[in-house]
Amino acid sequence: VCQNRLWNLASATEYGLVSLPSILSALEYFELSLDHQKEHQDCNAQTCLFSDLNTTMVKQYDLCQKGNCGKIVCDPSELDGPQDDTASWVWTVRDPSGGQEVTEQPTVAKVTDTKYLAISHVWSDGTGIGLEEPGHVNKCLFRFFANYAMELDCDGIWWDTICIPTDREKKKKALSRMHENFSRATHTLVHDRDLVNFSWRNDGSPCLALALSTWFTRGWTALELYASESVKILFRGKDGTPIYKDLDKDILTSRRNTLAHPAWVAVSAVIKRVRGHLIDDGSESVVSHILAILGPRHTCWIQDRIFIASLMVDMRRDTTNNSDRTANVGNIQSAFNQAKITQAILNKCGRVPSSTLLHGQTTIRTAGPWSWCPVSLFDL
Repeated sequence: VCQNRLWNLASATEYGLVSLPSILSALEYFELSLDHQKEHQDCNAQTCLFSDLNTTMVKQYDLCQKGNCGKIVCDPSELDGPQDDTASWVWTVRDPSGGQEVTEQPTVAKVTDTKYLAISHVWSDGTGIGLEEPGHVNKCLFRFFANYAMELDCDGIWWDTICIPTDREKKKKALSRMHENFSRATHTLVHDRDLVNFSWRNDGSPCLALALSTWFTRGWTALELYASESVKILFRGKDGTPIYKDLDKDILTSRRNTLAHPAWVAVSAVIKRVRGHLIDDGSESVVSHILAILGPRHTCWIQDRIFIASLMVDMRRDTTNNSDRTANVGNIQSAFNQAKITQAILNKCGRVPSSTLLHGQTTIRTAGPWSWCPVSLFDL
């Protein structure tokens, strides 16, 4: 098991590293995938050697392993064209002739007009665009996700591989709405090949496997989990084919389950923290909550973490006015530098723990307002 992921997971539990022996005892009863063991054999508690790899150039996954199944083309010009800049778009999956056949000529539809499945995945698996032309995906891969969409009674899919515009300005606007694509989805489907190869058992082991997966360590997927309402996760079924399980009903547990292994209860609470809302009830500052979620997580580009934090603030719910979780913070754009985004986040949050003032970092200003604040939110 990756020592860094294990250390971060134990540290994130309610009792911190005191939970480590319990987690280790639970890990004795199952094994993570061979790929996980091979890739992380040299990791240590401080560093995961796999976390900083540039996964955007990973070759697209050939699910059928034939290499000749062809491509589905989701023409990016339909996303880049003169359409509503405030809208997000999905691609249809059903063949227009009817029935349960997957279309080979998907068309765009507004997220607000379509029941759709949002795909949450890691590019290191080859489920990103990789080296292909924009909008070109392996037919077997498109069918794989489309079939699950139809099984879950959805008519379209939102998959960043084919749903992010290529036009630079439109892409910025699309990224600023990333969380909305998941909060509006009928379901979110989580795909991580390590989990797809992990045999489902109703004993808490899938919960630990999820918490130690690549998917759970990434910054963007943390945002996607945070925003999603209904989450389905793919595991290996008894017959060797993937099956999906509901995160809240099938995978997580609580203290009320007196038969659950203590590690299952502790790790479930960690996932629920990322899963839940930010509630400004005085028990914990919004800033502390964001730092707890994003602190141990990784992104391909350093600047993405601060942008993800700003989108999480977009979704905060204040119990004093019962505002909607997707209320728009406004004026936080990916084009802003890190200092300005940090200021915008803190202005919205309104308060920080007094302990964050003792950070020892260079501040945004040498005197006056913001002379206490570091350039990056993650230095607080």
